[in-house]
Amino acid sequence: IAARFDVTGFVENLPDGRVRLVAEGASGELDRFLEAVSQRMGDHIHESVTDTRPATGEFSGFGIRA
Repeated sequence: IAARFDVTGFVENLPDGRVRLVAEGASGELDRFLEAVSQRMGDHIHESVTDTRPATGEFSGFGIRA
């Protein structure tokens, strides 16, 4: 999904079964990205928590962490 948007960051599975998604990008682009994630994965999302912070610029692309 992230490949279609101008965002950087990562997604990872946590030991307790939750998924952590960290993304950086322009506000509108992030909104569209998160909406696409919700539409595509909505049947698997039971709760969503958003924590907005200043971008760090530490990511050069979007990846999957093990």
